[in-house]
Amino acid sequence: NPGYFRELSQKVREYGLEERLRFLGLIEYENVALLMRQSVCIVNPSLFEGWSTTVEEGKSLGKKILLSDIPVHREQSPERGLYFPSNDPEALAELMLHTINNYNQIEENESMEKAKVDLPTRMKRFASEYEMIVKDII
Repeated sequence: NPGYFRELSQKVREYGLEERLRFLGLIEYENVALLMRQSVCIVNPSLFEGWSTTVEEGKSLGKKILLSDIPVHREQSPERGLYFPSNDPEALAELMLHTINNYNQIEENESMEKAKVDLPTRMKRFASEYEMIVKDII
């Protein structure tokens, strides 16, 4: 949708949110990873999608992830995943408020460290499962 950014910018102005949102444009992955690491949580409000890279990256970083309650997000089952109904922005807003009000830096650091330790095992398990899928197809 070539007009999406223009439409989104117009909505931001209509709701008077110019001071609360910053459109960063395209940013390098290294910077995305830094933003994810330093965030209170990751939000994925998708209505539909395939296996989400964002969810997997959040899991690899040990982040709390706020997810729309769609089947693929449940299948990915992040340890720190919290779900909200896909078409309920108020529920997402409440979950965001709850998350920021209950943020605990010590818990966050422990979760990130655990995720770092667990990552090699997760990667091996993923590779093994993927290999089995490919072999079944062949």
